[in-house]
Amino acid sequence: MNTQIKGLTGFPTTKTGIKSYAEAALNEILDGYVNPLEIKVRLTAMKAVIDEIEKSEEYKDAVLAEAQRYRKDELMNLYDANICIKENGVKYDYSGCNHPQYNSITEEIEKLTARRKSFEKYLQTVEGETDYINPETGEICKIYPPLRTSTTGIAITINK
Repeated sequence: MNTQIKGLTGFPTTKTGIKSYAEAALNEILDGYVNPLEIKVRLTAMKAVIDEIEKSEEYKDAVLAEAQRYRKDELMNLYDANICIKENGVKYDYSGCNHPQYNSITEEIEKLTARRKSFEKYLQTVEGETDYINPETGEICKIYPPLRTSTTGIAITINK
């Protein structure tokens, strides 16, 4: 049977195997056997495929149903992995609690966050050392632009 998923069954499933596989692949790239830009595009596409599969509710349900067919001790070393059925991503919604102090604190935080973002936007426009007069105290102080750091890389968008 020739299926789309068949290629994934050849990948290692242990940390040691994954590290060895990655090192060997990296060596092939760095030694010039393959085009690094092409590999970057293909790896980006692989991540997109993985994300597409893993966000599927049907897939998640199928994985959980399959795991539930095994006893806990059988899941301890299945496919070279320790599989555990557990709650993932527990979230709480406090909006309906109607606690006056909580609501007040939340409102203050939202106002302060908006105020901070406004200051950050302003500080990004500061060029060099600048005198600033604090409107609340009248104090004069020196302000400086924020430290900006970045890395240079490439962005890949997979075509339709």
